[in-house]
Amino acid sequence: MQQYSELLRTILEKRGIKTPIEADIFLNPDYERDLYDSFGMRDMEKACVKLFEVTGNKEKSIIYADYDCDGIPGAVILEDLFKKIGYKNYEVYIPGRNSEGYGLNLSAIKQFAEKKVKLLITIDLGITAVSEIAQAEVDGIDVIITDHHLPHK
Repeated sequence: MQQYSELLRTILEKRGIKTPIEADIFLNPDYERDLYDSFGMRDMEKACVKLFEVTGNKEKSIIYADYDCDGIPGAVILEDLFKKIGYKNYEVYIPGRNSEGYGLNLSAIKQFAEKKVKLLITIDLGITAVSEIAQAEVDGIDVIITDHHLPHK
């Protein structure tokens, strides 16, 4: 590990990376080797079916992203996909940090229901928003949650 600077060694050690081989794998990702099958995620097939249904029928959807460095790039990637497939009936919604706070909020969901939104896709949030998701479903909005955080126990 001596080939790396002291700062980089410290960062690698904090991540549990202790050998030169582990460091090389971490610092030089290989998409063939390192990407996982996304269908190993819970309900991925259901999410894909819903996405195909909504985009195919040109129904209204919302990309609801967190305002941080995970949420914004995630929203950009999904919006780029929508543009590439010619799907235009969507909005990107990023809540105001000071006015709406973190996560899903009932006021936004009410607005989406008034706009006849059929699908709400969260980016980097939603895993703990049980009451907000329940309200969306009551309002006829299906929800796909993409969030790397863990639910509360």
